Amino acid sequence: MRYASCLMAVILFTSLLTACATFPEIIQIPVIQKSSLTTSEEALLQAVGVERTFAFDVRLDQLPSEAVNFKVQVYESGELTNTTMDFGMSGFLEKNTQRLIWSHIGAGITGEEVWVLSFAGGTHRVKHENADDMMGWSWTQAESIEDVTPGETVMLAAVVGTRSGALRSPGVIFGGDEADVDNPLALYDVAYVLTATFE
Repeated sequence: MRYASCLMAVILFTSLLTACATFPEIIQIPVIQKSSLTTSEEALLQAVGVERTFAFDVRLDQLPSEAVNFKVQVYESGELTNTTMDFGMSGFLEKNTQRLIWSHIGAGITGEEVWVLSFAGGTHRVKHENADDMMGWSWTQAESIEDVTPGETVMLAAVVGTRSGALRSPGVIFGGDEADVDNPLALYDVAYVLTATFE
């Protein structure tokens, strides 16, 4: 009888400890996450004429793919009309976190820029001419992408413009204000959109 009481006391005590114990929360780290540049990185980019930068950390070790294709596509009133950059990479030597940077460098001529995509040691450059009849420009980028499905295209950043000069918050593109809009890119006369597809 005494043995049974002791056993019951131990079981009850263990149950209480387990019920009261707090277990560390498992934190899911996004596959792609907006990255902040250091002060020295920003100073270096500004010194070489970079006007805008979009930076992301991409966790290759969390991706179920061996290849990635980055594109910058042009949308006019929400309709895809052109692709200005197409940059594919595969055969990564190290499956770790790599920095993706899309930067815009002034070309010295109004409306012209050099766009540079850099990722995992590779770089792709194009000379870009912004639509000259746009009066207002704004830009935004995704804060994070939690998961990626192979073959599915994800939007990472956008530069948007309107002829009237009036702009809605570009946050709508990534689920911010007015997120119920079916095609948020249709809110702008032109949109340059950075996408990634992992194969």
